Amino acid sequence: MSKVIAEMLVESVKMELPDTKTVRFQWPEGYAPDFKTGQFITVYWPHKAKYKRAYSLSSCALDRGHYEVTVKRDGKMGTRLVDWAKPGDKLTVIEPAGKFLPVFDPPGKHLICIAGGSGVTPFRAFAREATRRELGTRLTILYSVRTTNDIIFREEFQQ
Repeated sequence: MSKVIAEMLVESVKMELPDTKTVRFQWPEGYAPDFKTGQFITVYWPHKAKYKRAYSLSSCALDRGHYEVTVKRDGKMGTRLVDWAKPGDKLTVIEPAGKFLPVFDPPGKHLICIAGGSGVTPFRAFAREATRRELGTRLTILYSVRTTNDIIFREEFQQ
């Protein structure tokens, strides 16, 4: 089965840190993928198709109508997204794939996630889904960064 490829509008952007940006892609009319929290999407500029990059979704499967990815300024694609992506831009997105999925069952399970730097992005999605579904799963995220100023999603995790 071939992958669904869609052109998506950049709905909004948010600078999380000076070198890290969350980009929200609005789904086009009639687009309703079946995907799971923890998967990734592949993104590229329509005029630069050879610069494709896969990014873990920082939004969860309960977030319908859009995808969010959180990107660190790194490499050609990451630098372009952090420095140039703005609302109204259009990028090409290949539907979610991957098997890095949270296991929330049975109730009372303790899920331990270990991340460094921008590797925390899928765990934001895990935390969002567990919180919104009011699961009995205990989620611990062990997160390493150089300084406290480098914590991505600091306020959201504290909430």
